[in-house]
Amino acid sequence: MRVSIALFLVLTLAGIGGGRAAVKTETIEYKHGDVVLEGILATDDAAPGPRPGVLVIHEWTGVGDYVEGRVEQLAALGFVAFGADLYGKGARPEVDKERIAAIGYCFGGGAVLELARGGAELAGVVSFHGNLDTPEPKDAERIRAKVLVCHGAADPYVPEEQVDAFRGEMDDAGVDWQMIFYGGAVHSFTNPAAGSDPSTGAAYDADADRRSWEAMRIFFAEIFR
Repeated sequence: MRVSIALFLVLTLAGIGGGRAAVKTETIEYKHGDVVLEGILATDDAAPGPRPGVLVIHEWTGVGDYVEGRVEQLAALGFVAFGADLYGKGARPEVDKERIAAIGYCFGGGAVLELARGGAELAGVVSFHGNLDTPEPKDAERIRAKVLVCHGAADPYVPEEQVDAFRGEMDDAGVDWQMIFYGGAVHSFTNPAAGSDPSTGAAYDADADRRSWEAMRIFFAEIFR
């Protein structure tokens, strides 16, 4: 199946708290110019009707088992989720095009923030241990989405000056934003493949992973209610 270029936006609230999910994954091939890209779509066949969609943007390592696992988790919650291969765009009948969000990890976290700064018509974006800087802070004035940033308080790759600049950028632009810090967590705290040694600057933190996922669920419940 081919899907056109740019963004494939996905996710849904319908199944939260519902019955057992019948999660199905599908590889989606699409093109950006002459470049063929390949993303992962996950849905719950048991969920009725169009649902909100979530775009999942990968870490710098690209689409792989980690992204596939995350889109399956989102589908099990009742959402339609697409793990993009930067970027896909299309119209799927399962997706409610009026209720779209985007989430990203690491590199992808910075990408969804830039997507929001570009004025994309999204209900919300969530960044997990993403970079916060931008070449054009004034672009924040174009943000329409609500913003949630889940951040490791001990992340050595995102200096305090970058955090302070981000907060000022969001406030100056009047963005509806929130930022949650996880004590002791470093970069890549949601990814088990990052290992368990925080001294390296990137390590998995089970508590921060669980808490940030729950924060995302609460955020989605608000923006998609």
